[in-house]
Amino acid sequence: MAGFLRYLRLVVEHKILLPILLLAKKLAGTPKDGLRVNIGGGYFCRPGWTCLDYKTGSYPYKLDYVDFNVNLMTHDPLPFADGSVRYFYSAHTLEHIPQEYCDHIFAELYRCLAPGGVVRLSMPDFDILYDAYFRRDMEVFKYQRYKLDQIEWAFLRAFATGMAGQTPLEEVRADLQSLSKDDFADKYTGLVPRETQIANGGNHINWFNYPKLERMLKAAGFTQVIRTGPQGSQVPEMRGEGNFLGLEHVVSLGRIVGFDTGHPQWSVFAEAVKTPAGKSGAPA
Repeated sequence: MAGFLRYLRLVVEHKILLPILLLAKKLAGTPKDGLRVNIGGGYFCRPGWTCLDYKTGSYPYKLDYVDFNVNLMTHDPLPFADGSVRYFYSAHTLEHIPQEYCDHIFAELYRCLAPGGVVRLSMPDFDILYDAYFRRDMEVFKYQRYKLDQIEWAFLRAFATGMAGQTPLEEVRADLQSLSKDDFADKYTGLVPRETQIANGGNHINWFNYPKLERMLKAAGFTQVIRTGPQGSQVPEMRGEGNFLGLEHVVSLGRIVGFDTGHPQWSVFAEAVKTPAGKSGAPA
């Protein structure tokens, strides 16, 4: 029965609802007060929003739903004019981008946002993963193929996928005891071969927690940064789980039109407002 419901959901989503939403998105056009951009949204197809993603072999869907085909693993500018974007939203994307590109991405988010514009970010919370390792809590790592006696590899796979199964368990255990949390995370994400990431876009190659996000956002120019929970955006337009007609067990549009739907139980959520120089306040 579960298999049939999953098949039915995929048919309804991809053959019926997505084409309707794509047409509605085209008819809605661009809001007059600025772009709304989902970075890494895949087949995110919400009217009034555009999607920026990069087509690789890791993605099964067509590019019909991607408005801007952009490789974030460069230092190229984002394809938006200064101050032209009202809202940026990105969920479970930046952990797939090596750290050496992320400072540039954050600076570009700041450049492209209009004054009063908001960026909302979510990704796996390294603090939750780290604490789960020391509790030996395999529930957090239940989607992975490793057993409890290989929990070190399960942990690595959650933020430095390319090193899971490649580094001796004893070495990982020793580093966890001798290195600080941040140094441990930096070491293993730094060891992942960069040339393999485009071909394995589903792998994780970066780590984040709220203190790191706050530092990076402030370094990019944001002065108003807050931590929120799922469905906790300051902007009502960036809320909503995407359920359809109460039929969430059959059709869930979380990935397609919703926000904050990707593993909220072990994600960190941060939001920043671009305020004019010398001013502060809530997003416009």
